[in-house]
Amino acid sequence: MKRFRALICVGILMLFWGIVVFARGTEDDRYTNILCLGVDKEEQMSEVSAETGSIGQSDAIFLVSLDKIENRLRVISIPRDTMVTLEMYDVAGEYVGQSKGQLTLQYAYGDGEGLSCRLMKEQVEGILGIDIDGCVAVNFKALKGVTDLLGGVPVYMDEDYTYIRPEFAQGETVNLSADLAHDFCRARIITEDGSAYRRIHRLQVFMSSALSRGKSVLAENPMWLFEAWDAMRGYCFMDMDLKSAIQIATDVIACNLSASDVYTLDGYQDSSKMYEEFYLDEAGVARLVNELF
Repeated sequence: MKRFRALICVGILMLFWGIVVFARGTEDDRYTNILCLGVDKEEQMSEVSAETGSIGQSDAIFLVSLDKIENRLRVISIPRDTMVTLEMYDVAGEYVGQSKGQLTLQYAYGDGEGLSCRLMKEQVEGILGIDIDGCVAVNFKALKGVTDLLGGVPVYMDEDYTYIRPEFAQGETVNLSADLAHDFCRARIITEDGSAYRRIHRLQVFMSSALSRGKSVLAENPMWLFEAWDAMRGYCFMDMDLKSAIQIATDVIACNLSASDVYTLDGYQDSSKMYEEFYLDEAGVARLVNELF
């Protein structure tokens, strides 16, 4: 009888473990990697001019990795000025050729939607050496809409940002409205060397604060994600269906994101030319990827 009870207990434990593993993922599908792009434009994503490369640049480039086993997020920021070999297409979708340039330009040499996202995914996959499951591109109009729906995003000013807005004094916590969020995330002094690289930190701070705020809002209003989608419609693009996007967003909001899980790829900045160029420490990138994945 004791042996029978022991077998039942073992069976129940194995069943429970199986349910947990099924729900949380296995080593084979442990990570969901989403490329998140912030596009420097406020018109609808589909709006393009006749000039090749005029679609808008991806000034913010983040790889968001969801660890389904540890219920944990990791965010890797790739500097916009990272030098790559660009794959260039004109506004008609015809292939033009290759050129050396900053990673931010790769989005512009697409169509502003599916092609641009595919090209950016391929570039970042090449940089990191990992597969990317999807891509989400949003512009500043979408950022404003979501910030409004959140009722603002409280952000602690860890540095003195009064050169952007007088409200952004070090040590203050400011509830960023749509316009304040726009300025906090977008502003930089282009005449200063490395200003785009330093802006990455502000984007990371805003992302972490918005995620925390999103947890609270979603707990009160389970339909909030659908409202957010309506607010962003036309001003964002996803290379996945809405059902998948909502599921991933729900999983992301449920995860924890600590400051120690936010990374920026290292390298060196060359400011001697007309436009800044950033060259990655390829050995350092490889070490980071091996450590995280």
